[in-house]
Parts: sequence; structure tokens; C-alpha cells
Amino acid sequence: MTLPTSPLRVWHLMSGREQSIWGAAYAAHPEPGPAAAKHADAVVATLALVDCPERESPEHRAARLCIGLTFEEFRAWYLVERKIVAHHKPQPAMTEADLQEVYKVYLMCSCDYY
Repeated sequence: MTLPTSPLRVWHLMSGREQSIWGAAYAAHPEPGPAAAKHADAVVATLALVDCPERESPEHRAARLCIGLTFEEFRAWYLVERKIVAHHKPQPAMTEADLQEVYKVYLMCSCDYY
């Protein structure tokens, strides 16, 4: 693996996934110190080449990224987001009861993040 010559990544600017990979790559390197840090940076740089499909449900992503949506705001967004995530796969129509249920999940999950 080619070691980068650019400055090392800034820890607090990395995502949690990048931090985990960076730490594991650093710890696994046989020579601690700058060589291990450069190796870990190179490993994290390869993450952009990996296509990770979206696995987070829309209501969980909303809870993580956007607290305080009203039901009307959530409903409008959720119906569109569901179509995007499904990516041309047919989805059963959602009833108002279904939407109320996923909104409850959103509200409960919001407590996990804030």
C-alpha cells in the first residue's frame, strides 16, 4: 500500500466509521508511530472506493439528523424518502396508521441521539 505524503487526517473531522477503521489499522500496524498513522490514513482513504448501500431506515436517519419534526413535516419527507430508498422497487401503500407508527419510532429514536 502506498503511503500518502499529505498531512494526516484530522480526527474530529472523520466520521465514526472512519475513526473505527483508522484506529484498527493503526493498532494492527507492526510499527507504532508515524508509519502506523500514515498506514491508517491510507486505509481510510480507500473507504471512498467501497460502495456501502444504505441500510438505515428513513425514520432512524431522520431521528439521527433532524430532531423536532412535526408529524406533517415528517409525513411529507418520509413518503418521498421511502421512494428514494426503495429505488424503483414496488412498495406497498402506507396508511395513516403506518405513518403514525413510523413517526412514533422517529420520536422514540430521537431520544437516543439527543
